[in-house]
Amino acid sequence: MKCDQREKEILARIESDLRHVFAPSTKDKQVRFGGVWESQIEDLSKTFIHEDFSVDAQVLRKFQHLQVFFSDMPTDRLFLKKILRGENALQFKRDLIELVGLFELAKQTRFQDTGILDLLKQYPCNRVGDPNVFIYEGYQYTRRWIIRIWHLLLFKHYLQPRLETDFCLLDVGSNYGVFNYLIKKEFPKSSQILVDFPQTLALAHYYLGISFPKARIASYKELAKLDVIDRNFIKDFDFILLPTFLYKKIAPQTLDVFCSISSLWEMSRGWFEYYINAEPFSSVKYFFCMSNQVKSVYFDKELTILDYHLREFKKLYFQIAPSFLPPKEPETPYFEYIGQRIGV
Repeated sequence: MKCDQREKEILARIESDLRHVFAPSTKDKQVRFGGVWESQIEDLSKTFIHEDFSVDAQVLRKFQHLQVFFSDMPTDRLFLKKILRGENALQFKRDLIELVGLFELAKQTRFQDTGILDLLKQYPCNRVGDPNVFIYEGYQYTRRWIIRIWHLLLFKHYLQPRLETDFCLLDVGSNYGVFNYLIKKEFPKSSQILVDFPQTLALAHYYLGISFPKARIASYKELAKLDVIDRNFIKDFDFILLPTFLYKKIAPQTLDVFCSISSLWEMSRGWFEYYINAEPFSSVKYFFCMSNQVKSVYFDKELTILDYHLREFKKLYFQIAPSFLPPKEPETPYFEYIGQRIGV
């Protein structure tokens, strides 16, 4: 498959950013607190980033199909055929049951005149990255996609009435930017700040750059020159791809929404406190969070819901073991929370 001009430009920017961010003079300044993702990110990124920091365009074009840096369902677009052939039948049947079950829950989930299926019809699964799309009753989705549609519905119901159309949202642990894609589609005047490791932001750069050919995207080369990232700078861009170690450059009173979907609870305590005890969070107006309530064995930490500074906010929405997304492990249930900072 040949690169078009837009893709060539995006790939060149990704490679340039990676070379600058991992230059010895920059690498030594990066923040490190340990944890599962920090320890694994370099090895995981070898699937598409070479030693010279060039990137594999073929892998990027199929990064969702290959599930680079994340897991999703269905794991294989041919899983129905494999069931019929008896290959990995139990796992594939579980996938099928959950995907259909999510759809049936989606039918029943709505606020006022808008439901999950209304938004899913409006925003069928984005095909950039070649995802393993499940098609059911005319709707196109993956597990991750339909859950993010649910989060978009929550955002629209609880936060849209309280925000200006040109709001600024920061998404910590944004991965490749699927939630940011949906927010930008629904709220085109908004500015999105994606915070993650540089390797993950490379995927986001590709995903969002291809999805929005005219988008103004700020990445490491622009951000490294700044002493502070303020509202005036942010408003010039649709997306800002902010490496983790530049997070504290964000000026006070800059963010409207601080968003964390399944990211804060995956962090070591050092990373968690790095984000939640810093000025960008302590001055934010609204907090949108989906997280685990209690210690996660896999991520080896002792964070609980009590660590999230929720007392600083007025509750707008709170749900334990969300009705749309029942926890897979009953001993570690999720919570969803949307709050408005007290005094705002």
